[in-house]
Amino acid sequence: MSPLAELIDDAALAAEAADSAHHRRMLREITDLLVAQAPDLADGQVTVFDEVIAVLCESAGVEERGAVAERISRLPAPPPRLVRRFAADPAAPVAAPVLRRCRPIPDAVLLRIARTRGQPHLAAIAGREAVSERVAETLAGRGDEDVLQALVRNPGARLSDRALSLLAPRIADAVAFEAGLAAREDIPAERRAALLRSCASGRAVARRAAAKQGAERAARGTPVDAQQAGSAVALRIRIGLDEADIRHWLGSGRTTEAVFGLAHLAAVPRHAVLEALDAEDARPLLHLVRAAGLGPAVFAGFLRVRRRRSPPIAAQAASAGSH
Repeated sequence: MSPLAELIDDAALAAEAADSAHHRRMLREITDLLVAQAPDLADGQVTVFDEVIAVLCESAGVEERGAVAERISRLPAPPPRLVRRFAADPAAPVAAPVLRRCRPIPDAVLLRIARTRGQPHLAAIAGREAVSERVAETLAGRGDEDVLQALVRNPGARLSDRALSLLAPRIADAVAFEAGLAAREDIPAERRAALLRSCASGRAVARRAAAKQGAERAARGTPVDAQQAGSAVALRIRIGLDEADIRHWLGSGRTTEAVFGLAHLAAVPRHAVLEALDAEDARPLLHLVRAAGLGPAVFAGFLRVRRRRSPPIAAQAASAGSH
């Protein structure tokens, strides 16, 4: 039996075993072998590695999956099944290396991730060697400041007029925005000036909103449970906030976390979500849910919150500040 066949047999046994140390060792050794032999592997052999590592990763932790993702992302032709699996991983340390470096990820997959995952996933996509117009538009509408800056300074990002219009009032660093526009020779000077004016106007609106929210926080103080909710959402953002988290919080009555999470995914201030919940018309809320890339189940959950929400819950969430 060849060394490769022996190692694959050992990996199959390790995947079934309860010994986590042995499991981690096998995952590391299989990955080492893939990286070492990658230039000489036939397609069928790559497929075997793809399947075996995928099985071993099913019970691996974030750290182990992230280490594998980092290594395969640097291969010129990484195993396609692993690329798709890691790209969609809710944990940013696993997904980011693949999203940033691996070329063969279809736009449909990138769009789905850009609409449903957290900001670290979006930042990785914004740093890709090439970003299509459709993906760039989604990033421009949902991304935070780090994502927007990465997008505007990426010469491989194809920024349509719609993407630039979405990006201009949202980006806070006018210097970075101006530098990014100047590097793009296809933007006429008149259009560039209009975008910079939109950027300045957006910053003025953001300053007024921040001042208003600061005054409200000073007047009310920040409730302990709102602080706890903010910490819970921040933790989920670090490891990959997604639709499942919002649905869980809505289903378990944790309205404040759901509000904070929706605000983050839609890239809007938290008070904007509260205003949508208070509005007589449900369309502003629907718009936010769609902007966050979330499904109808989340919208239905927030509609139930609208019907039963009490003023103290609204005050708690509002007093915890903006996104």
